[in-house]
Order: sequence, then C-alpha cells, then structure tokens
Amino acid sequence: MYILIIPTFGFVNMVLPSRNLRRIASKQHLIWAIYIMAYMGFAVWGHHMYLVGLDHRSRSLYSTITIMISLPATIKLVNWTLTLLNGALKLDVPVAFSICYIIVFITGGFTGMWLSHVGLNISMHDTFYVIAHFHLMLSGATIMGCFVGVYHYFTSWFGVKYSRHFAYLHLVYYFGGQWLTFLPMFWLGISGLPRRLHDYPSVFAGWHSMATVGHLITMVGVAFFFITIIDSFIERKVPVFYNYGVPRFYKRVSYYLFKVRHHRAVKKQNKIFLKPSHRDLMVSYFGNCQESHEGTSQSDIQRLRWLRRVGRWRQAAIQSSQSGSP
Repeated sequence: MYILIIPTFGFVNMVLPSRNLRRIASKQHLIWAIYIMAYMGFAVWGHHMYLVGLDHRSRSLYSTITIMISLPATIKLVNWTLTLLNGALKLDVPVAFSICYIIVFITGGFTGMWLSHVGLNISMHDTFYVIAHFHLMLSGATIMGCFVGVYHYFTSWFGVKYSRHFAYLHLVYYFGGQWLTFLPMFWLGISGLPRRLHDYPSVFAGWHSMATVGHLITMVGVAFFFITIIDSFIERKVPVFYNYGVPRFYKRVSYYLFKVRHHRAVKKQNKIFLKPSHRDLMVSYFGNCQESHEGTSQSDIQRLRWLRRVGRWRQAAIQSSQSGSP
C-alpha cells in the first residue's frame, strides 16, 4: 500500500505550491518524511501476520514500527496544511481534489493506527473494518491522488482545457460515494461481521445496502471523469499554460539574461552617486543640496537634480507616515 500511495504525494506536493503561489512549507522535512516512510514501509509487513503464530516480541516489534510510521505521515500533513496558509490560493479542480485527498488520507491513516495495536488487530482481524481501511486508502486516497495529477497536467498533456463542470461533478460524486461506501463497512467491522462471506444476518442488510449505493455513486463519479475527457476534446477550449515546476531550458536562459541586465542596470545606477572629484555637490539623505556648476558636467547636474527630487519624495512620504501614525 505504501508503494502505491507514495507517488501520489508528489502530485499534491506539486499542486499546492503552484496553486497557492508560495513554496511548500518546510521542504526538507517533507522530503525526509517521504524517504523515511518509504524505507519503513519495508518493515511493517508483520502487522498482517499477528494471528499466524508470531511470538509476543515480534508482535511488539511490528506494532511499534507501524505506529512509528505515522510520524512521517503526520509531518507531510503538517507541511501540506501550512502550505495552504499565507498564500494566494486559487481554488480549482486540482486544489479541491488535493483537499479531499488530504481528508481521506487522514481518515484512512487514523483507522489504520487502530489496526497496528496487537489487541485491537486480533479483534478486528478478517472483518469489514480491514476492508474499509485498506480500500479507503487505495480507492479513496491513492486514486484521488492520481486524479490530482491528471487534472494538474491535463493541459500540459493534451493542449486543451478540461471541462470544469464535469470535473466538479466527478469530484462530488466520487468523494461522496467513497464515504457512503466505506463508512458502513467500519460499523460492520466493529459489529464483528467477517469478510469473505456470501451470506450474513439480516440485521446487517441496511449497512450493506448503503455500501452498495455508495459504490454505484462512486461509479457515477468515474463516468463523469470519462465524460470530462470526452467533453474537453469536443470543446477544445484554449488553455492558459503554466510552468508546472519544470526547470525548462529557456526558462533558465531567460533568468540568466535577466541577471545580466540587472547587473548592468545596477552598475549604471551606481554612477549616479557622487565621485571624489565632485565634492562641491553636497547632497544629504533628504535631498537638501548645494550645487556648483563650475567644473561639473551637465549629466552630473541632471543626476543631482534627480536625487533632489527623489529625496523630496522620500521626505514627504516619511512626514505623511508620521502624521498618520497614532
């Protein structure tokens, strides 16, 4: 499960900063959290085997590692949450899918921490609770993360704008169908209903019916996803291209050319300041000056007058700010 869901972290890491016009919060911690979660994912397989005859030390070891893997997952959630703050968030389909992805990921991870404990895992083993947790992480978080990537790179892949109306319908039906499908399964698992049974007591029929309806609603959302693609190619609206975080060559060249022009402009502005041979041009910070035109070039006199004009602007701004302060 960790190998499947880790690539979707990258989609969310791309969408939130680009749509919020700010860097991702605590980038180094986020990178190390993904590394740690990937490597720890190779050491938590024992929580699937609590009832195969493992001794208590092995159970405690796998339980501890499974609980520890929630720490890097929490770090990622904190990074994503802080990235949404203090920015210029543009709410569109990828951002909406990312927020829903975070909500489903929190729920799936929280319900998984219950199964990491040996005692609760024994009581919940092979029940619908395990099905709800596992599939909420896969068909809920992982697939929604894939949808985040598809809508984020849609214009870059196909050169057309996706249909926003059908995309939002896809989000609403898929997200709502996931909850209506798996929330009843949590109650069925807590009630002790085992999985892999073709028959069950009639008292559980209502919860099973809700899960079936939720699955049908989810499939309607998937149908809207394909309708979005078809409608996008039929309409073929002109997209607004972004730089999707890719360090393209011409972007780098433009940056270096800008730095060269900026360096030249700074050198040119430095010539405005006084030279040792022009000590008779006395200019204070606020532009109060005494100019002597003897032995001074016309360009230096123009620079002096420009400095005096700028100094008066500064002085007026400072006085207005002081008068307006309480």
